[in-house]
Amino acid sequence: MINRDKLKPVIEEYKTYFPMHWRNSINGGVSCKWEAVKCFREHWDIDAPDCADMLSQALAKTGSLLNAAHFFADGMLIAMARAEGETVRQMFRSLFDETQDLAQRITDFETAAEKIRVAHDDGTWNSHYQHANAISTYLWLRYPEKYYIYKYAVCHDVAATLEVDFQPKENGAAENVVQCYCLYDEIRGELCADAELSKLFADTIPDAANASEYLNTVTIDFCYYLSQVYRKEKSAPPANDAPADSAAPSIWKISEGTDATGPSSGNKKIFMEHGVVVVHGETKALGTSGQTQGEAFRLEIKKGDFFYLCYASSVQLLGQFTSDEAIENPEMGGGWYERPYRVIAKSKSTTLPYKDKLKWWTPNANTTCVRVPDDEENRGLFEKLLLMPYFGMTLYELKTASTKPDKTYGKTEFVREVYMNEREFDILSALLRENKNLILQGAPGVGKTFAARRLAYAMMGEKDDSRVKLVQFHQNYSYEDFVMGYRPDGSGFKLTKGIFYNFCREAQEHPDKEYFFIIDEINRGNLSRIFGELLMLLEKDYRGTEISLAYNGEPFSVPKNLYLIGMMNTADRSLAIMDYALRRRFKFYDMYPAFGSEGFRTYQKRLDNVLFDALIEQIKSLNREIAGDVSLGRGFCIGHSYFCGRTPQTCTEEWMYMTVEYDILPMLREYWFDEPEKVQKWEERLRGVLNDE
Repeated sequence: MINRDKLKPVIEEYKTYFPMHWRNSINGGVSCKWEAVKCFREHWDIDAPDCADMLSQALAKTGSLLNAAHFFADGMLIAMARAEGETVRQMFRSLFDETQDLAQRITDFETAAEKIRVAHDDGTWNSHYQHANAISTYLWLRYPEKYYIYKYAVCHDVAATLEVDFQPKENGAAENVVQCYCLYDEIRGELCADAELSKLFADTIPDAANASEYLNTVTIDFCYYLSQVYRKEKSAPPANDAPADSAAPSIWKISEGTDATGPSSGNKKIFMEHGVVVVHGETKALGTSGQTQGEAFRLEIKKGDFFYLCYASSVQLLGQFTSDEAIENPEMGGGWYERPYRVIAKSKSTTLPYKDKLKWWTPNANTTCVRVPDDEENRGLFEKLLLMPYFGMTLYELKTASTKPDKTYGKTEFVREVYMNEREFDILSALLRENKNLILQGAPGVGKTFAARRLAYAMMGEKDDSRVKLVQFHQNYSYEDFVMGYRPDGSGFKLTKGIFYNFCREAQEHPDKEYFFIIDEINRGNLSRIFGELLMLLEKDYRGTEISLAYNGEPFSVPKNLYLIGMMNTADRSLAIMDYALRRRFKFYDMYPAFGSEGFRTYQKRLDNVLFDALIEQIKSLNREIAGDVSLGRGFCIGHSYFCGRTPQTCTEEWMYMTVEYDILPMLREYWFDEPEKVQKWEERLRGVLNDE
């Protein structure tokens, strides 16, 4: 039973959303879905001589419903029909047999698809993609008045918002579909009972006489809206969380115009490289305003104000002005003025033209320099029509992105960013201060390099990259690269000082400050050859002690205020054991995946993404198996950093798929190269998290 009090406000919001969305081809509006249904009805023929050709025609207009960047259900279905046409034909006969149990039909269809995949896999059929989402789509295409398209994430959000007892299970595909259909049936009834919404359907849908056929599809659309639009809008931080005052940054629309940036001028590239926007000082006033747009550009814009830059029908970037002063532009001259800025974000949309409603909402129209009115309505329109579609940001995030970062850095910042606790930081910093040399070792993705740099920041008390140097060792790295050696110089050779030599000298010149030399992949180099006679000087008891360098006899020492942090990959079996003479000069700290840390849990909660949560649970299970494998162990576990650095907007299903397919699975194939059954099991489980939705 749904909570009608929770449903009612969603319906009210949907009434505004539906008229402008129902034809939306990008997001699969109702009209576009119905075109897919009509195409399927026209071409579906279970007895067609060529099953694959029939399916190709019947599914021609399904678009992203069955085919996306990581989801190829229609393509694989047609390929399977070419391989075993009669088997696929029977799969659909059984699926569409309304006398049989629905859950069993879904399970049987998926099982049959997997048998075909295994029988015909040539190394490219990694998945059949015939999971709950795709199978429910076939059911809806065949019986749109009875069935719905099932997506795990959407169903989960709908159930949570409307406070129903049912919550879809991560691995209960067929049962989830059945329960979801019951939930959607109840929602459909509420939509039909709303007289205003029913009239809106009838007025909007051209074929009003048969509008009832659309209602299941409208319900699908409504549930998508609840999950992907309504919930995100209601959970977003307030757009204006700071008190409004006269000093608050303004937001401007800037359009440089073809006179300044037309193809023949060549200025567009110059202005971008110089980081300036250019407007003529006498650009006419907007409407009845007594001030020209040129005067506004020269006199009204303040340092810290935001703007978005337009070229004709495209939005280019989002920026923040960095000066109170407008000066004459040297390229244009003749009354043209420029203002410098810093880029906050480049436009993310290359397919969304800046025209119609996006361009003509007040106060933009065809303008050159105009301020967005500082009221809730217009700032809301700016966020909805410009900021979100082109830059994927809210007003709250714009304010956060524009804040100049504080360079102070300590234990608190380290714990928050590195997903370690205070005790772990205390151990790391104590080891490094005491021994001067520390190695962080662990599998790829546990954040060794990220942690090393931030450990340096925290020990320095500030983010000062001038006192942090990062290099990466490899098999050909040498003493000549690191310390000193002869290098080609025109017709001869010149004695050249290396990166470690120069950094040590710099640290010696500032004995009151701490310096950090970070070496990535330290165990990939020939360490005795790279360090040479400096090996002894690394020891804490010999810091500041001078010896003569091999090439020129110059006295040299490793200063006491310089710390070395190395990173070592424990999952690369091709690497030799580290030289013992160097090993005894370093302390070693093991790093493991931090999925269970408070920091990662906070990050995960902020993303609020059910697919991400399901994927992380599978990765945790995978790590338990890796840790228990006698040929691998904890040093081979999958690190958390593969899944970090996302926002709610960028934590997409496509990104998750790419991470699984091109980061995690290749690693597992290497780990278990002689146990293909384990690899296949985890391929199915990890892909299933996404493909089952």
